Amino acid sequence: MLKVNKSSVFEQNLNYYFLILFSIIPISIILGSSISLFNILLIDISFIILILVKKDFLFLKSKTITYLLILYLYLIFNSLISLDYTSGLYRNLGFIRMIILFAAFNYFFRQQFFLKKVLTIWSIVLFSVTVDIFVESYMGQNILGYGGEYGQRIVSFFKDEPIVGGFVNSFYLIIFGFLFSQFKDDYKNLVLIFLVIFFIAIFLTGER
Repeated sequence: MLKVNKSSVFEQNLNYYFLILFSIIPISIILGSSISLFNILLIDISFIILILVKKDFLFLKSKTITYLLILYLYLIFNSLISLDYTSGLYRNLGFIRMIILFAAFNYFFRQQFFLKKVLTIWSIVLFSVTVDIFVESYMGQNILGYGGEYGQRIVSFFKDEPIVGGFVNSFYLIIFGFLFSQFKDDYKNLVLIFLVIFFIAIFLTGER
């Protein structure tokens, strides 16, 4: 009878758990700021618990993490000595979640399997949004019937917020780099075509 390695099963389930959380980041942004924030906080808290249980603090030796922590302390100090410290203190305190998120990215994206799966899903989401931008630009409404509230501005899946251009702009370079590294030389021109399509989509949204 084969013995099941409980440790390896747990590691596999843990990887899938984080894989889901990272994969849905673009989708959570589309669904709304509250859902996006919840997803990021869930990643942060889960990552903190993980490194505490594993006692794996090697990522703290990264110079980038050190610089980000120094910047964080500077922002807090700058808020405390300002005339109205309450206006920026809470916002700057919240910046720590982005530092933890960055550390979590670096921790998991060292695994090629993890990196490829997440960026493949991000690519699918970005392509879907890009196609939807062209649909709304031509039809006046996106595939779900959103659009028209802001004149020529395109909302796509964001329904009542004309921010889809910023969304595509935030992800397309990451996706471009990923696709460029995955395709062989014969398909590099195809990846460049995708880059041009992303540019056109951002232009069509009417955002600055």
